[in-house]
Amino acid sequence: MATFFGLFTFFTESSQIWGNLISYYALMNKNQVDENFSSNSSECGAGFLPSNNDSNTNLDPPTEKQRLVLVGAYLAMGLLSVLIMIVFMDPLKNDLKETRGCRAALERFASAFKQLLKPHQYLLAPLSVYIGMEGPFYGNEFTEAFIACSWGVHHVGFVTVCFGVCGALMSLLVGPLVKCISQMAVLILAALANVSICIVLFLWEPTPEFKTMYFVIAGVWGMGDSIWWSQVTGETLKPTHGGLSAPIVSYMLRIL
Repeated sequence: MATFFGLFTFFTESSQIWGNLISYYALMNKNQVDENFSSNSSECGAGFLPSNNDSNTNLDPPTEKQRLVLVGAYLAMGLLSVLIMIVFMDPLKNDLKETRGCRAALERFASAFKQLLKPHQYLLAPLSVYIGMEGPFYGNEFTEAFIACSWGVHHVGFVTVCFGVCGALMSLLVGPLVKCISQMAVLILAALANVSICIVLFLWEPTPEFKTMYFVIAGVWGMGDSIWWSQVTGETLKPTHGGLSAPIVSYMLRIL
């Protein structure tokens, strides 16, 4: 299961690569000086406040043309993905019609709620909450307070490509790592990575003079993110005696 969901997470993390490459080139201003950074770096980082950065040109929103190009590119890719699914994916059989219809659907929902009441699922709930927090922390706080504030909005996608690359590579390695050092050790490794990065973010004042730090932080956080998603999802979706339907439904209910 660890290897399977590691491979699944590899494809989801790889979307960070292509999506952020598009955003970087769409938002990049050819006439903008690459070394444009905040004149007061203390206003960025852990002490960032939007109200104190009204005059920071790095936080200027993209132009209307850039927005249209970015949204148009994402919309085109979304439509292309739907077309690929329609053409290449085999249609699923509607086993509800072949069996007992609504009664079978109600039985599946009942088994999903029973799955949620198991102690194993209770212990996974805090990890699910943490996953729901650590991803948005990178996507909102780090990208705005550290990357955009000190280096410019257009560099957010450039740095986040490293997040996607490291996350995708770790997703492929997490299966063999679980076999070698156990799943608990891998989860502890992810927790230590997150804690260490939080300490660095608290102490570091971001500046483009040290560009490597942006990519190191993004890469380490991406590796931790891929471990959390692959392993917690794998634990939640462990097959039961009734198959995978109950764990999948309970997993989707938890996400909602």
